Amino acid sequence: MRFSKDSADNYYVEAARAGEVRVVFLVDADPAYFSAPLPGNVPLGAQAGQPFTELPPAIAEEGREVLAELGVAADQPFDQGLDRLVAWFRAFEAGKPPRSRAPSTVIWRWGSAACAGTGRSRS
Repeated sequence: MRFSKDSADNYYVEAARAGEVRVVFLVDADPAYFSAPLPGNVPLGAQAGQPFTELPPAIAEEGREVLAELGVAADQPFDQGLDRLVAWFRAFEAGKPPRSRAPSTVIWRWGSAACAGTGRSRS
């Protein structure tokens, strides 16, 4: 078996032959890495208007729609907004994306309302 990791720290496993293989892979990190305090006095939109926050208009509009559906606002404290987003992503279940009323320009919108159809991370 060959293990590899990309620049985003995603791991991949390739087997030398076809067939079913059971892999147990333990990843460990210092708990402090995941439990640093988040700023509660900084609004989520504090960096708005910076060049790195600019999105194509259609994608920005869809993002605003999803954030409104989730009850996340630019003036919300960072820690509260992040907690809300984490809870939303953790509620996703593996499966096919639901049928949409209209095609979306962004993949994460496919399952936003149903919390289905995309990958998820668990801690």
